[in-house]
Amino acid sequence: MSDYRENCKIYIIESQKDSDILNKRTEGKALSATLDLAHIPNMYYQVVTVEMLEECFKQICLDISYYRFEGLVIPYLHFSAHGNDTGIILTDNTFIDWEKMRKYIDVINTNIGFIRPKPDNPKLLVSILNLSFSTCKGIYAHNIQGDLSDNKYVCLIGPTDAVDWSDSLIAFSTFYHQIFYKHKKANDAINNMNAAAGLDSIFQISMGFGLKLSD
Repeated sequence: MSDYRENCKIYIIESQKDSDILNKRTEGKALSATLDLAHIPNMYYQVVTVEMLEECFKQICLDISYYRFEGLVIPYLHFSAHGNDTGIILTDNTFIDWEKMRKYIDVINTNIGFIRPKPDNPKLLVSILNLSFSTCKGIYAHNIQGDLSDNKYVCLIGPTDAVDWSDSLIAFSTFYHQIFYKHKKANDAINNMNAAAGLDSIFQISMGFGLKLSD
């Protein structure tokens, strides 16, 4: 396994409808099995309530912090849930809008820390967090970013419209395989994930911004 794959880890957070659980529809668990086959490090969490989601975030922060002691880590938070352009919904019908998600991501970034990518500009901080939203209209999660002076993530990936579970599974399996197995560039991986799912540019990428510290 290449060093590049060893330095990444994908944290899959799945929260389906109760009917999905009953009928064994689980995109997140299927994705985890696919990643295992490619030796791409990942952890799978199924959450039902907001309390479970918050505990999940705590465990992920501890795991990322542990790996950061070992060197570079490329963490992805992958959300597998139902949603729309204003947020996602948990199994217990709790709705997490983008404002609430922004607060969670702030806590995560604070706990895992930022990096300073330019030695000649020590006031520039950048998040190490990457976000994937395998939810209907998940690209709208970019609204957590706020203005240009804010910094929540390195990149965020999601669809611009509604997608089927199967299409989303094929698309994200392709994306991670392209990035961490084939070492493709992000834009090429996005194009390939759309092609693999037979979709026309439904999946898009939003890039984050550097956070500049004030004097």
